[in-house]
Amino acid sequence: MRILSRLKNVEDLTVIDNSLHDLSGLSFNRCQTANFSKNYFTSFKSLPVMPNLQSLILSFNQIKTLNGLRRFPKLEYLELTGNGIYYSHTYRQRVFKILPSLKVLDKTIKMKTDESGEPGDDEDKDPLEEGTCTLL
Repeated sequence: MRILSRLKNVEDLTVIDNSLHDLSGLSFNRCQTANFSKNYFTSFKSLPVMPNLQSLILSFNQIKTLNGLRRFPKLEYLELTGNGIYYSHTYRQRVFKILPSLKVLDKTIKMKTDESGEPGDDEDKDPLEEGTCTLL
């Protein structure tokens, strides 16, 4: 954490498999790409402030809701494979509704079916309480 707090001008940040769970006290204003795969993040709110972020990889963390995703309006690329939210029935539609500028989700470009369905504004909804779950 001490080392990360010194990286004020970082543009590409990769911190994989470091048992991290909360970096909310940090700010990386110039960061455009971040990879926090294989850590213990449970929420987008526990990520650092990154107002210019365009690419975010959070694969294999513990994200269960989309709460806080709006903090990253410039995202064009997002990976959430291996998180609880990934298995939600309307997951893709909900993510694209929250982030209209997003072009690629989980290595798959935006499709017409991602714009349909019943996404609702349920950013805080727990997929385990939805009543449906897709297992791949």
